[in-house]
Amino acid sequence: MKKKAPVMVPRNISRTSPGYLLLYGVAKIFFRLFYRRFIVLNRSFVPHGEQLIYASNHQNALMDALAMLFAARRPVAFLARADMFQKPFVASLLHFLKIMPIFRPRDGMENMDANYEVFQATARLLKTGMPIALLPEGTHSPIKKLQQLKKGVCRIAFQAAEAQHFEADIYIIPTGIDFTSYSRAGTDLLLIYGPPINVAQYYPLYRENPQKAINALIQHLADEIRKLMIHIEDEANYTTIQHVISLFASDDKRYANFMKARKIIHLLHKSPDKVVRMNALTELIDAYQQLLYAGGFRDTNVRKSYSFPALMLRLIMALLVLPFALAGAIINYIPYKFPTLISKNVKDKQFVSSVNYGVGLVGFLLWYITLAIIVLVSFKSVLVLLLLPLAAALGLFAFYYYLALKKLKGGFNYFRFRRYNPAGHHHLLRIRDAIIALVPTENLKKE
Repeated sequence: MKKKAPVMVPRNISRTSPGYLLLYGVAKIFFRLFYRRFIVLNRSFVPHGEQLIYASNHQNALMDALAMLFAARRPVAFLARADMFQKPFVASLLHFLKIMPIFRPRDGMENMDANYEVFQATARLLKTGMPIALLPEGTHSPIKKLQQLKKGVCRIAFQAAEAQHFEADIYIIPTGIDFTSYSRAGTDLLLIYGPPINVAQYYPLYRENPQKAINALIQHLADEIRKLMIHIEDEANYTTIQHVISLFASDDKRYANFMKARKIIHLLHKSPDKVVRMNALTELIDAYQQLLYAGGFRDTNVRKSYSFPALMLRLIMALLVLPFALAGAIINYIPYKFPTLISKNVKDKQFVSSVNYGVGLVGFLLWYITLAIIVLVSFKSVLVLLLLPLAAALGLFAFYYYLALKKLKGGFNYFRFRRYNPAGHHHLLRIRDAIIALVPTENLKKE
């Protein structure tokens, strides 16, 4: 029998301490550096001065919650599974971060009544003007598909409305999140807000039949979130569809890629000969990926086919700035390397970036505090501390320099393949063209 766990939500959780603001600022800066681009769209959909509940799809563990937090540009309270609050120290830390516990049926039905205290706390928070954020799928998924939403978000909204005698408007903001890569830093993150759902439209139904109102609202929310994310219903052909999407992507047009991906998914799903088409695509993509792997280059190298002079010019430029990249790598090697060593043992791929971000944030802070102490003791001059931001900038430069070198290497590999294996290159292009030809591209502009 599971032990009934007491739930304690501090009444002052709505207060924002200087410590929280300091951590928020530092964590936000590191988050913006962790991703190459963090794009937030449709901010105008978020009403000002209203009681708000953000609800998003859940794909990438902690990074989803951080994306919601930093996109909001203000403190936000979160709800997380109650088993994380078992230890007093951890519970205190989570409360400091404005995270409250919520019990699930799997935690034991005897604990479900404890959620009442949490719902009361969320009602108080909403009334003070602090937004609440939830990930209503309940658990992250390794595939880009909206899972069945849990009804907790609706219960929270209705009970908060009930506590205010149904006199206040409460808005749920559907939110879609999409990552270029779940695990790698230096990639893109897209967050899109949808039109707000005014829960007040369901108040009459809730008074008449609470369960029917909850079911209607959760379905409404699910429909809206699907419009804001990459939703691949066909799990059997998930990998094939992902590869097809990548063939139509552009390196510097994140939102355009997102819209193209949604259109491709729709066209493939509605194709009258879907089974035959998907089987052919799977076979061709397997062959194409094998050729790419054997040649040591990627589809981006095929799409951006540089001439030999262009490749040499890039190599010369890389050699010219190599000393700066080496300096950045040497200075920042330890805080860069430590997170990757820890995340190497993480089995769940969706937790890799969360571990890298969390360990990296702490590691870099400690590293630069240590460097500051060493500089002060050695040079006894505060002015020398001005070199530390330069050291950090060089570290960031070294990271992107490394990524650029990998692309350059792929470019040379592709040039060599194209030059010395013309028959194989012709075969590669024929397969790629055949894949694109199998995608029903009506109304889809190919970049």
